[in-house]
Amino acid sequence: MRIISDFHDYYDAVQATGQDQTLLYLRKVVEEETKDYPFPIIDYYRCWRWFNRLPSPCVEQFIVGFCGKIYPVINYGDNVYCHNIEDVDLYMEANYREKVLEEYRHPLKHSRHHRYWDAALCRFVFDNWFKEVKAKQNAFGHIFLKHKCPIFIAYCGESRYANKRFVYNGKLKDCDFFRVMEPFTAFQEISMFLGGMAMPNRPIPEVSDKDLAAAKGFDKFSFRKDPSKK
Repeated sequence: MRIISDFHDYYDAVQATGQDQTLLYLRKVVEEETKDYPFPIIDYYRCWRWFNRLPSPCVEQFIVGFCGKIYPVINYGDNVYCHNIEDVDLYMEANYREKVLEEYRHPLKHSRHHRYWDAALCRFVFDNWFKEVKAKQNAFGHIFLKHKCPIFIAYCGESRYANKRFVYNGKLKDCDFFRVMEPFTAFQEISMFLGGMAMPNRPIPEVSDKDLAAAKGFDKFSFRKDPSKK
């Protein structure tokens, strides 16, 4: 596969290993704003009280679409990308005091007299989001086919009411996607995905029972005695 692009991504170097040069990936970035965001969302609006206690409360969630599957990513505002709940745990433990970590691990229940949760944005909220995205990982193949691209990045904003943005053929290096998939595998996945779109399966022609039997060497006397051989 040959890649034509005006930027470099982490899997590009695999081109030098003698791959199929007849397949072309024109990696042109296209950005599109939309109100339609079909992926699971962490709604920060419910969580603002605990969120405001953090020294750096800028958290960005987004979805990476890669070759027919979706992958969840959280960016903590200082270009620390978390691809699973274990990454979130490590970030929290490295940056916050024990009091904040206690609320993160053990959220308080909401009061009867208040509509807000004191610690709603906590570990189980993140964990549920990662699990929900994983459960729907294969459910959005139509987006790739509609835009005829192997990669997209869907940005959600801070709540379900914020502006949504899709970046098709975006740069995966910027969100540390190499931690999810190493370069050679990523290159091969893109190559197979584009190859499948370029040469879709042809419809199987209908064959009558008579023609099918003839093709397999049978005739009208195969299962009864030939009268000419009495």
